[in-house]
This record gives sequence, structure tokens and C-alpha cells, in this order.
Amino acid sequence: MGIKSNYNKFLKEYGGEHLFKNSHLSEFRFKKIAIDTSIYLYKFKACMGDNWMNGFFNMVQAMRRHLIHCVFIFDGVAPKEKNLERVKRNESKLKLQQDIKIFTDEIAEFHKTGIVTDFLNNKVGEEKPFDISEAESLLDKKQSHNFQIHSSDFVSIRSLLDIMKIPYYTATEEAEKFCSQLCINNLVDAVLSDDTDVMAYKCPVVLSKLNSNNGSCVVVRHTELLEALELSPAQFLDHCIMCGTDYNNNIPKVGSVTSYNYIRKYKTIESIRTEGGLDITCLNHERVRVLFTEFINTDVTNVPYCGIPDFDKLSQFSHDNGMFLNIEDFKQVFSEWIIFN
Repeated sequence: MGIKSNYNKFLKEYGGEHLFKNSHLSEFRFKKIAIDTSIYLYKFKACMGDNWMNGFFNMVQAMRRHLIHCVFIFDGVAPKEKNLERVKRNESKLKLQQDIKIFTDEIAEFHKTGIVTDFLNNKVGEEKPFDISEAESLLDKKQSHNFQIHSSDFVSIRSLLDIMKIPYYTATEEAEKFCSQLCINNLVDAVLSDDTDVMAYKCPVVLSKLNSNNGSCVVVRHTELLEALELSPAQFLDHCIMCGTDYNNNIPKVGSVTSYNYIRKYKTIESIRTEGGLDITCLNHERVRVLFTEFINTDVTNVPYCGIPDFDKLSQFSHDNGMFLNIEDFKQVFSEWIIFN
């Protein structure tokens, strides 16, 4: 999800590692941060399995521990231009499931006969002695990414947020777009998302790679991106479009570096066609520009602060959902917050 063509790698190589500043949540105390909910639902399901709800609790606890007011944004209706991306993701999902089945059968056959098939050798690597535990570890990793997202998951998240007194909204369109809009309109101070699309939306301040245990995170500021790459806002967006987004494909064999060189030389996608002679048809750039720059008017004029959780309900919710949370420790966070204020 996000800008394609290894975009973060490109930014680090051509903009500089300094663009991705190691930071800490304490630098954002008393600030409001919008969170792209779906990104973290996928992330927590992949890395925590059935305990994914704990991921959301830990995230909120980390925010509140550092006196940050968070607001969660849920996806609305995606534009039709995203349909092709959805088809690709479904195909990738099907391929993953097929690969898991073959992997499972091959490992079972090995335990039965001791025969190492070409499939297993290719997966583990033929340059070293075969180790079945490595194959089983690779299978576990694949299985961790084979999960389903259900509408009931979002109901559960909303229930948890209600109990924890955390505000949330459902976007008219995509969550990362609404998050960016809130930040552009100064209704929040930053957006937390591991999706690079927020950069294309010109989100002023983006947080990513949050570690809920120690509060560390990475901060990227849009103005610094433009300065480092020596691009105008319009040129930056055109470069994102040329790299490929959820709404369009990139030009075959034209990756992030080549695209950057084209934009630096010709300034606009149109000029790349007229002066550079490149076929830009697949970019659908005029429509994609609109998707990244035109925001639907919202009636949100103020994002509320977080409140004090209902700890009794939180304890019951934890029990009902098998979360086994340390409620007393969480209470202490708010006791300190109340005293501090």
C-alpha cells in the first residue's frame, strides 16, 4: 500500500537519511495525532495473530502515557480507480494460500519420507545444508500473513475506543486522505501511518514505525522532503504518480530514480510526454492528481480531546475478548495525567 517503486528507499538515497528523523512520542505531548486505523489492523493481525486487539490497546496506552490526544480514522468508500489494486491484492492473497498449501504438503512429505524436494530446496536455499526448521519458520511467516479482515473487527475496535474515550471518525473516502486533510487544516498536529500515500496528499507531519513499548517513532516533514529533493509540491506529486500509487500503475521499466530524473528535467508529466517522448498513458495522471489534491468538504471543525476511560467496562471488555490487560497499570497513566494537569 502506498507509493510504489521502493519509494522510501528512494527517499533515503536521494533525499537523505536525515529526512526520516528518529523521534519519540514525548516530543508530541499535548498534541493531536490522527491514526489510519486500517493500516494498523492489518499490521497487528499479521504480527500478533488472534491477539491483534492488544495492539490497539498498547498503541492508545503509549499515546496517552505521553499526554497525546489521538483520533482514529476509519475508511469510507474508496474511488473506483482503486479497483485494479484490489484485484492485484486478491490475486496475491490467492497465490499466498496456494503457496502455503504446497509448503505444508512438502514439509509433511519430508517428515514422512525424509526426501528434500526441489521446492523445499528452492525456498530454503541450496547453498547450505537443508534444515527443516528453516522451512517450517518460513511457513509460519507465510501463515501469519494469511488472515481475513471482517466487518466485526471494526465493530470491536470502535467498542474499545468508546470505552477508552478515544474519538474516531469514518472518512467519506479513504482514511489516509482524511487524516491528511485534518493535518493540512491544522485540526491535528500529525498523522500516524505506515502508508506512504500520506506523503502524496502533502500531509505536513507524518509519524511511522511506532514502538508502543518505548514510544520511539520516525517523523517525516513534508517541507523537508521538498527541500531535499528540490521539487515543488506539484512536482513532488507528479513524481509520486510516476512511481505508481494505489490508483495507477507506473510506466514499465521506469522506476523511482528514472522518474525523478524525468521530473527534474521536464518539470511536469505533460512535458515528459511532449518533450521527452515518453508514453504516459498508463499514469492516468490528471485523474490521480485530482484524487490526491481535491478534498471533500467536511463538517469537522474541531477534533475533540480524549477522555478518561471507563475502567470497569475496559476490564470487562478485556475479559470478554481474552485480552488480559493490565488495567491497574493503565489507570496509573491517567492518575499521573490528572495530577500533571
